[in-house]
Amino acid sequence: MANRKDRRASGIKNQKQEQIIALLKTARALSHARNKTEADKNYQAAIRLDPTNRNALLDYGLHAYQSGEFKMARLMFTELVKHYPIDCSGLVGLAMTEIEFGERERAFELVERIMSLKPSAQVVAKIGLMYRNDGDLEKAREYLQLAMKLDPEYPTPYFHLNTIKNFSADDEDFANLKKLAAKTGGMTENQKIMLQYALGKAHMDMGDLDASFKHYTEANRLRRASGSPASNITRRRTVCAGLPAA
Repeated sequence: MANRKDRRASGIKNQKQEQIIALLKTARALSHARNKTEADKNYQAAIRLDPTNRNALLDYGLHAYQSGEFKMARLMFTELVKHYPIDCSGLVGLAMTEIEFGERERAFELVERIMSLKPSAQVVAKIGLMYRNDGDLEKAREYLQLAMKLDPEYPTPYFHLNTIKNFSADDEDFANLKKLAAKTGGMTENQKIMLQYALGKAHMDMGDLDASFKHYTEANRLRRASGSPASNITRRRTVCAGLPAA
């Protein structure tokens, strides 16, 4: 009898998880299509099924942040960190949201906490972007370059680093960027687009306008093929996009 009850409970739990996965998949697609109202409904339905689901809290927090709904983003990230106190993605999301409320001291305390957890390159890059948006370009450069050292094949830091520095032909960052361009097999479409924009900016910095135009053209071709509007790549709110697991 006990085994039957356990199997039934396990079946119900699995069914609920499948429902949550389906709701989140739909919500992400709606968010990408800029159908915010319907995306909200699907995120909220997923959280009602399991108020402590890590992916639901993170995804809804990211969606709210990117939509400029910082109060909701803060709520989601706070809940996430409450249930998963060493989740670096939740912590960095909360830190970036605190910056939006002017709580700089609180945000930087969270950064110290994150760095003590040995975060991934993706999370470190988000810290760099947070500092860039706060106007501290030296700190931004420090964290973006650290992210590049942690994972030389992760393209996002290169894209954002070139917004705060000029590349040169003998620049180590440019040399690494060129190496990265030969290893696009495992990249997402968004990362490929970011890589082409970074290469375009780097070549423009060095006065090679023909090469720059070639890379910008390829970036726009990839963007149109993926259906991503330009604002999804360039707008400030995308600092949260694609936060990884801790």
